[in-house]
Amino acid sequence: MIEGSQSGVSVFISYVHEDEDLKKELDKHLKVLKRSSKIQTWNDRELLGGQERDQTIMSELNKANIILLLISVDFIASDSIWDNELKSAMKRHEEGTAYVVPIILRKCDWSSQPYTNLQALPRNATPVTEYPNRDDAFTEIAKGVEDLVDHILKKSTAVPNKANTSHIAPIKEKLFEVPVMPQNELRKRLGDRLSVNEVKQVAFDLDIDYENLEGSEAKTTKIMALIAHVERRNMTPRLFQLLTSDYPHVLS
Repeated sequence: MIEGSQSGVSVFISYVHEDEDLKKELDKHLKVLKRSSKIQTWNDRELLGGQERDQTIMSELNKANIILLLISVDFIASDSIWDNELKSAMKRHEEGTAYVVPIILRKCDWSSQPYTNLQALPRNATPVTEYPNRDDAFTEIAKGVEDLVDHILKKSTAVPNKANTSHIAPIKEKLFEVPVMPQNELRKRLGDRLSVNEVKQVAFDLDIDYENLEGSEAKTTKIMALIAHVERRNMTPRLFQLLTSDYPHVLS
């Protein structure tokens, strides 16, 4: 489960220094969320003298609720990003302990990357540098981040008797026993008992881009593609946890 508290949501920014200027522009557009205490951000420019670089970076990444991947050809080409930050980010995504959001800065081929099925920003994954006015792109990104933060905080406040903490940290779920249910039965229940908007919300909560799921726009087709994606990514326990907590009527 990914939880937030009154002190805000922790956001880790993963990027390469070739994109420093674009990262600074993003920082400016996230400033309003920082001032309102909705978020606190961290990137490697906040390392202090004497800190162990790799250990500190991974420690901050593993505490974050949201991990922003600033995508460019340099980001994709970075061995350090690939071997360390990206591997850990995707592991946390699969575990359901963090939201991973690709931010498409510059045009590049990211279709074969591990995050290709995650909902990207800006809208329609149009690279920031291809906008006539980059402020429009960063405004969309900031709004998308804010929507995700509000979603996290809303779900967090819905948890009864949750203790307040001074630092936001995702809490790994206890071992969850997955119900035995044939795929065709799960598909039928999702189709019969959830609206299209609810199916979209399920996809969103699982960090899956509903619009890019394979097949037609028909709800049954999207559900089939959603279940297939969940199974390919070994996310079945996470799906059933979500249904148990938010849509118990699907399983009853």
